[in-house]
Amino acid sequence: KLDLYTAKASLPTFAIAIIAVILIGAATKQPSVITAIAMMFATALGSTIFQVSEKNNLDKLYGVLPLKKLERVLARYLYALILGICCAAIMTIVALILYRALNITMETLPFLAVSGFSFAYYCFAVGISYPIFTRFSFSEAYIFTIAPIFLLFFLLMFLSKQPGFLTDMGKAVQFFSAHQYLILLCGVGVGLVFLAVSLSIAYSLSRKKEL
Repeated sequence: KLDLYTAKASLPTFAIAIIAVILIGAATKQPSVITAIAMMFATALGSTIFQVSEKNNLDKLYGVLPLKKLERVLARYLYALILGICCAAIMTIVALILYRALNITMETLPFLAVSGFSFAYYCFAVGISYPIFTRFSFSEAYIFTIAPIFLLFFLLMFLSKQPGFLTDMGKAVQFFSAHQYLILLCGVGVGLVFLAVSLSIAYSLSRKKEL
């Protein structure tokens, strides 16, 4: 509840950004991309709780409350998960509405792929940044919030240079074409694994950090 209240002040700015994303998606007639862009904004919104906590010394307040370190870390990740699910669900629904309103033919596989990848990327970005914010102050570590996008870029560059990459991608496309909804489930599953691993790392770091 404290984290939700802390992020409350940033919601109007986030809402304006989301409205702008929806308008861009409508103007470009690319509804599927709005989920991916919105999830990037959601990552930034999730990071604001660390900024506000540092600015107002909320860690000291949390320290005097009858809360274990594990409970505080779990609360942060639960907040991130709720934010990610809500944002992904809302933007997916909006995208479907735009497809219908603009009379655009929706290709199911690309749409599900973007939705699944967007959620997985959000969890990946949270998984990278939250442990860093747990160990270091927000002002020291803020620059690392852009690390996930660069890590993903270099990973894709590395994979693209591997022998047989295009062949493997072709096989993957064929498989998911026959099992389209699995690509969404894979995205969600991979995202949850990222969060689980990150949670364990953040908890380990929090035990070493002095309040």
